[in-house]
Amino acid sequence: MTGALNRWATIWAEMALMNIDRPYPHAELVVWQGPHQALASPQIQHPAFYGSYDWHSAVEMHWLLVRLHALAPAALPWARIQSALDRHLAPAALKAELAFFQEPGHQGFERPYGWAWYLALFGALKRASTPAADRWRMAAEPLAIHLRTALTAWLGTASMPIRYGLHANTAWSLHHLWDWLDPIEDAALLTLIQTKARTWYGRDEAFSYARIPSGSDFLSPPLAEAALMAKVLDQKEFVEWLDRFLPEAAFGPVTDAIPLPDPSDGQASHLYGLNLSRSVHLAHLAKALPPSDARRPRFLTRAQDLAGESLPASLGRHYMLDHWLPAFALLALCALEE
Repeated sequence: MTGALNRWATIWAEMALMNIDRPYPHAELVVWQGPHQALASPQIQHPAFYGSYDWHSAVEMHWLLVRLHALAPAALPWARIQSALDRHLAPAALKAELAFFQEPGHQGFERPYGWAWYLALFGALKRASTPAADRWRMAAEPLAIHLRTALTAWLGTASMPIRYGLHANTAWSLHHLWDWLDPIEDAALLTLIQTKARTWYGRDEAFSYARIPSGSDFLSPPLAEAALMAKVLDQKEFVEWLDRFLPEAAFGPVTDAIPLPDPSDGQASHLYGLNLSRSVHLAHLAKALPPSDARRPRFLTRAQDLAGESLPASLGRHYMLDHWLPAFALLALCALEE
């Protein structure tokens, strides 16, 4: 990996360690079925993932720690990380997380974004090579099975995708999942994702740019969709599809620089992440194109530029960035290095 990762991994690890043990401020969107379901404190409600402002961001920070150990182990305070993950990914803590999802009214909690991040965390634990990771993976498996089953059921019945640039965006979660699912164990789910992507997006043409980005987007709807199609189509099909959906002349509105706002504004600060998610997807699109395609070097150059605009903010600007942006920064660095 790049020297930048080795320099920044220590900072990101320290930020993640702080975040996963910081229960407040806390945001949670759940449906109560009655007074018996009144929410407890974050640590009681989510003993594994109570920190980092919200559930999915807590999962992201755990994923970040596991991935950093795989990519830059020498730069990390591993003893402290292992101690923290032993607490958070303990069997009792993850059993309580599973019980939360099984309660009436909670079945759709964090769907699909949080589900994708949890399955990515589980995939990262499966690929890790330490005895500690084996312990955490075994504890994490029941919730992974539950969410994989729930995702399969949801995809089987969903009639259309969610296309805006926030957490519910279907293409982003399916693209993210694709890289972390097991080709053998998850073969049926991967086939279902491929089928749904072709059904939902295969006929899309001439994406309209009139309403993007919005002031709180951290995902790019057209680029997330294109990156997913790059996974599920063969190269010839993908090039033909991309030519129809995002002609090269139209890429400017999708990748132009945007003014970065006050990082203390929790919604507007999403735009820092938009640069990084755009960078991830452009890098993946470039690598899906034939080597002779003239768009390939241009997409990679723009991916590098977009990452450069927001990566420094992942080193600590404000808690509304710090509790999630480092995970997107690592995604961008990895996409550029693959």
